[in-house]
Amino acid sequence: MTEDTIWRLMVTETLNGLSLNDVVGGGDPKAVGALSREVVEAVGAITPRSKVLDIGCGCGRSAAAMASFLRPPAQFVGVDIIPDLINFCRREITSRHPNFNFFALRQESEQYQSFINRDSPTQWIDSLSALDDDFDLVIAFSLFTHLDAVAATSMLDMVWRRLREGGYAVLSFFVLNPFSRRSILAGRWRTAFLPALGTEDFRPATGR
Repeated sequence: MTEDTIWRLMVTETLNGLSLNDVVGGGDPKAVGALSREVVEAVGAITPRSKVLDIGCGCGRSAAAMASFLRPPAQFVGVDIIPDLINFCRREITSRHPNFNFFALRQESEQYQSFINRDSPTQWIDSLSALDDDFDLVIAFSLFTHLDAVAATSMLDMVWRRLREGGYAVLSFFVLNPFSRRSILAGRWRTAFLPALGTEDFRPATGR
């Protein structure tokens, strides 16, 4: 298998009619993975021996990008609520890099419910608290964009509890700026913000 095979499989393998890569947001999977690695390296949050937790690992774009960098005794643990994505990661990544492990989290999601097969044979965990609490780095890219304030607060607390003292958390968030406001109002954003929060919440503010 060539180095690029896993990136191709992310695009060619499907779940409910969508490529695995499209299930988790689309784009060029190799470029997305490379960007995630560049971000954590830029802030000095990772070394070749780091113990990394990826919450919302999807089809393993970040994991695949870090596989050649994180060598034993380094560890990488990926968690996602879609078991078929976890099975893909275990088949294509863990099989070649045994220090990379992946778990399906038992959690409901209205947005992704149609992709969640509760009967899927995989490694399940009931809570992130089942994982170790000494990770050097916790990453969560495009996770908090799916959470409301209560769930986001709970997740931040869980991230903090999984880190060792002095560890890093590298997280991405939805930024409500003039560009995103215009995109939402123009209907170019897939997530349905307007019915939940009301159009007035997204009116461009003056003098900012």
